[in-house]
Amino acid sequence: MDRLVLRAALVTALLASFAPSLAEANAGPKVWNQDSADHHFHIDLQAGFSWWGRGFAGGVRFNIPLARQGFLRSHNDAFFLSFGVDTYMVRWRNYDPDCNAGRGYCWRYGLGLGFPVVAHWEFYLWQKFSVFGEAGANVYLHPAVLRGRQNDFVEDPGAWVVAAVGVRWRFGRTGSFVARLGLPYVAAGMSFEF
Repeated sequence: MDRLVLRAALVTALLASFAPSLAEANAGPKVWNQDSADHHFHIDLQAGFSWWGRGFAGGVRFNIPLARQGFLRSHNDAFFLSFGVDTYMVRWRNYDPDCNAGRGYCWRYGLGLGFPVVAHWEFYLWQKFSVFGEAGANVYLHPAVLRGRQNDFVEDPGAWVVAAVGVRWRFGRTGSFVARLGLPYVAAGMSFEF
């Protein structure tokens, strides 16, 4: 009986010690106000994996606010123009006469560059958490083009559509964790607000 009372007292004390922090963490939805104080220019540094070529993808995005109070009157949203530079370590077909028992084509990995330009619409749900969607285009320089071998640039597109959904979690005054899921890659990284 004494152990049961002691355990109940311990659990009650632990819950009481976390109650103030839980109340602060659940300050309620921010989605209904028009506070645009945190809708500033920000830079995203990210890395992940590209769907195309099954390789590494990483880069930088510059997000310029075009409409700090967004388009929805009753919600806390913002609209950004986002552009940047991405690097891709992708699998591609390379012509080499000594490759593949003299047949001439081998699969190799090489560095490609992408230049995305997207419309980025972000919805601020709580003070430290937001979700976003983005869509646009990406101009892509294939590894063969970067190596000066345009004759290998056969089946791979030089541009494609960019579409992604993502989340942003602010852990500091200017720093955030950001993650994207979409085309042409899945990525996570850090975001810095200015």
